[in-house]
Amino acid sequence: MDMENITLIKDIPNFQVEEYDDKTYIDENSKLNVYIGIDKVLISFSENDTVSIVQNENVGFALDKDKMVCGVIVSGMLEHEKNILEEAFK
Repeated sequence: MDMENITLIKDIPNFQVEEYDDKTYIDENSKLNVYIGIDKVLISFSENDTVSIVQNENVGFALDKDKMVCGVIVSGMLEHEKNILEEAFK
């Protein structure tokens, strides 16, 4: 992710959530990517480019040009937490 062209907004995100039919979402297109860094984890579930991030303490919500959430960034992760995540994706 090229952070030079991304706007960082420090705020609490407000999501409008509609009622769903109590079904589990399955990503048939397999667009979920997980990138584990030294102290951050990026979970990207869209091929759209991130243009802004709404940051709330250790969690950032990546938004695309249509202001749709296209990823989640978690910072400040401890080593054992990253190891648990790595094991889950093996």
